[in-house]
Amino acid sequence: MLCTLIRGLLAAGRSAARGARKSRRRLRPLLIAAACAAVACGVLVPAAFADPGGLTFAGCIGDLAGCTPTSPAGALDRVSAVAVDGLQVYAVSGAAVTHFTVDATGGLTFAGCIGVVAGCTPVSPVAVFYGANAVAVTADGTQLYTTTRLGLHAGAVSHFTIDATGNPTFAGCIGDLAGCTPTSPAGALDWAHGVAVTADGRQLYATSTRGNTVSHFTINAAGDLTFAGCIGDQAGCTPFSPAGALDGADTVIVTPDGRQLYASSSASGAISHFTIDAAGSLAFAGCIGALGGCTPIGGLGGAVSLAVTPDGAQLYAASYWSNAVSHFTITTAGDLVFAGCVGDMPGCNATTPKTALDGAEGVAVSPVSADLYVASITGGEVTHFKIVGAGDLAFAGCIGDLAGCTPTSPAGALDGAGAVAVSYDGANLYATSYPRNNVSHFRIAGFTSPR
Repeated sequence: MLCTLIRGLLAAGRSAARGARKSRRRLRPLLIAAACAAVACGVLVPAAFADPGGLTFAGCIGDLAGCTPTSPAGALDRVSAVAVDGLQVYAVSGAAVTHFTVDATGGLTFAGCIGVVAGCTPVSPVAVFYGANAVAVTADGTQLYTTTRLGLHAGAVSHFTIDATGNPTFAGCIGDLAGCTPTSPAGALDWAHGVAVTADGRQLYATSTRGNTVSHFTINAAGDLTFAGCIGDQAGCTPFSPAGALDGADTVIVTPDGRQLYASSSASGAISHFTIDAAGSLAFAGCIGALGGCTPIGGLGGAVSLAVTPDGAQLYAASYWSNAVSHFTITTAGDLVFAGCVGDMPGCNATTPKTALDGAEGVAVSPVSADLYVASITGGEVTHFKIVGAGDLAFAGCIGDLAGCTPTSPAGALDGAGAVAVSYDGANLYATSYPRNNVSHFRIAGFTSPR
């Protein structure tokens, strides 16, 4: 009965996608649920899905010679984050939020930008784009949020509404920047870095690298933010022990059920765990890492990126200084249990080439298959792992400039690769290059967009 229903959902989704691209907001959750359930059934996966996951370079867009240029040029200067929403892709840089539409093969077409680059739609205050770090889109595809760090002691979260064609419009900001709604206490968003939105689109969380906090915001029906409190070392925020667990707080991620939050901290070398109550408020539930008072493990130095599997059972952390990806199982209470690591750090399983994870920066899990991808700054490549057994990682190859990896053309497209995102249908991957000012597109073997 269930599998028969899923077949119908998949067929209906494909038909709807072919008939109207504007239906992406309704289609995406339907297809994710159907695809995940299909894997669980074990009888609906077509032959083309039998060995998914491998990457093929399909082109790039940006300023690098050999990539498709944007107009205006410079829209992707210092690009640092990328997000996929159905048939739209958004990239955040130190100059703009850039919007791309996605064709039937996953290819990107520049659709406009909003920011401080001449030729982009201007915003006020302009400082919301200086030092932009991260981006999150609500599950219904109607709201977009970015974080900004500026100077030594300033930061903000910016809000954009998204219309039916995917175009963003600036709708305001909250934080210490002049022209933004302030937080209380001030400084809660100093060097705002990571951002995450719950699946129901009602709560947002942002980390502060200098304030050493996680801030909580509620989201109203229009997508506007209201500051609801903060937790961490900043005066005026709720403290917890051990102090310092959020030093250098970077990435924040929420489990699919919206009940657990994890924040990685590069300076403390720890991952902190918080439970989320019905109102979205946070309560510290422990930490794991090298900091005294946390469950002791090494390998999280420079932990800068986190990913959770769709079932909420596994967490992966990319660590820039440790040149590794660490694997944790998540208990029913949300606690993290170290389950191993991969990379060239002693005690971890090795990759081939050995340095494939040097400068590991971005990490993403496919929403519909057992595949994980890591972007590495030092080697300039994206590495692919199969998720096997109880969530363990098996090296499956790499693509980029590093000797031993499959090269891209043009060379250099992945120099300083920092962020990576997988499309909702598992068919495409997008990666950013901070120094080359471009976004690269990869097709993922075994999957095609259901349109």
